[in-house]
Amino acid sequence: MQDLGEAITRDLDDCALEALIEVVYLAAFADGTFSDAEREHFTTSFLRLTDGRSEPPRPEIIVDSLRKKLETEGRQACLSSIRERLPTPNLRWLAVMLAADMTASDGVIHPSEREILLALAQILDVDIEEATKLVDGFE
Repeated sequence: MQDLGEAITRDLDDCALEALIEVVYLAAFADGTFSDAEREHFTTSFLRLTDGRSEPPRPEIIVDSLRKKLETEGRQACLSSIRERLPTPNLRWLAVMLAADMTASDGVIHPSEREILLALAQILDVDIEEATKLVDGFE
């Protein structure tokens, strides 16, 4: 994954940052598993997104919290709440890019992962054709 750098994450409020982290987790878990490669990539993404933040929670605490939220609320509710927390088109496009990057981390984008990427794009009002090109580029 390209280093997002401090320039993007430094100006994010906590709500948007949490939404981006949740997107990465939902993408990782889209196929029903959270493989070692996905876990490692999630941790790397998490650390990059939270760079410069004072004492962010540890990735494993976030994973446990997101797992419980997914079990309780379901994937559709989680995706819908992300839209509310990412108010700009640039943040929404970034979310789709981060999700695509996450799903490709184990070398294969499974149909369930592709499905969540396109569902995410639709919920976030990201152009489906552009999102499809992005996903196809990772495959």
